[in-house]
Amino acid sequence: MGGIAVVASMAGAAHAAEIYTANSYGNARFLTDGDKLSVCDTRTDGIKVRASIQKWYEATSSWQAIGVNDAPASACDTKVIDVEPDSSLVRIHIWAEDNGIKVAGSDNYSIEVHANP
Repeated sequence: MGGIAVVASMAGAAHAAEIYTANSYGNARFLTDGDKLSVCDTRTDGIKVRASIQKWYEATSSWQAIGVNDAPASACDTKVIDVEPDSSLVRIHIWAEDNGIKVAGSDNYSIEVHANP
């Protein structure tokens, strides 16, 4: 059920980063240039794949979701999740749900990056 977390690319003058994580149901990518979260369902099993962008809040020493995206059945979807300020520390949280109930062991997290544009 474990996924991987990798900085997939660093490109352009703005040094946009793409972070990635996966579980056995799908995967999620976040492109920091444009704050785009893509979520893909890679199985045809009726289980929903969801992902959120989580931001680190120093004041509470905690990660909090600032936006969520769901993948359509056996497909991908991209949504803008605006991260403010741009220098915020973020990560992806991915999980699967079966009839609204989180699938045990489906949680995975990406590496942490600063969401610089």
